[in-house]
Amino acid sequence: MTRAEHRLFALLASLALSLTVCASYAQTGSAPKSQSRINIAGSALLEPMISDMARRFETRRTGVHIEVRTDRSGNAIKALRAGAVDIAMASRPLLQTETDLFAFHVARDGVAVVVHRDNAVKGLDRQQLIDLLTGRIRDWKALGGKPGEVSLAWRSDGQGAVEFLLATLKLRREQIGPHVRVVDNRDALSAVSKRPNAVALVSVGEAERAASGGASIKLLAYNDVPASTRNVQNRSYAISRPLTLLTR
Repeated sequence: MTRAEHRLFALLASLALSLTVCASYAQTGSAPKSQSRINIAGSALLEPMISDMARRFETRRTGVHIEVRTDRSGNAIKALRAGAVDIAMASRPLLQTETDLFAFHVARDGVAVVVHRDNAVKGLDRQQLIDLLTGRIRDWKALGGKPGEVSLAWRSDGQGAVEFLLATLKLRREQIGPHVRVVDNRDALSAVSKRPNAVALVSVGEAERAASGGASIKLLAYNDVPASTRNVQNRSYAISRPLTLLTR
């Protein structure tokens, strides 16, 4: 079992015990019941791993049911504060207004700038990425690529990757240039693979898996550092962030 799994199992066990006791005393004022329900919501990036661990936890702890659903990181944190969920999954660092929450870091991922495999551009620096996102650069020729109008596929506001990148680049939502809307990593990867001039922001891990699976995409280097899981883990890739479970 990995360190992340140990931490999650300990967190779930603690929650299961506290929820069982609270529910029992609320209903009977006496001994604990044997059943409890844990609600988890948040980042789709964490959902597969957390769902898998939740199912394994359920097999070890009878009477515990864990529901895991996806939502935007910001929405999940609001639901946590409101008591609608027990654990929030966040794919961005905590804001200053959220430091009262308890954070359990379970993994790390990066945000890759993904383009079509036939795009001649190999990498971007910070200012070039800012200019690309804000529409100051509208043609790939300005970045050393073949002439062609840039087509930005932009993720929905409120998602962890979007909020993290805006904060990293010190941009506001309204500064983002013309774009087509995409919902999630899969949607963004599909848009790029079908459009030679498209660019999107995607989880490094998911983009790597898609590229190795034959998708017509590639990951651009950022500040001369390749976007890869290895460089995310050794923290040489600057656009990376912790993936976190939050409780109150």
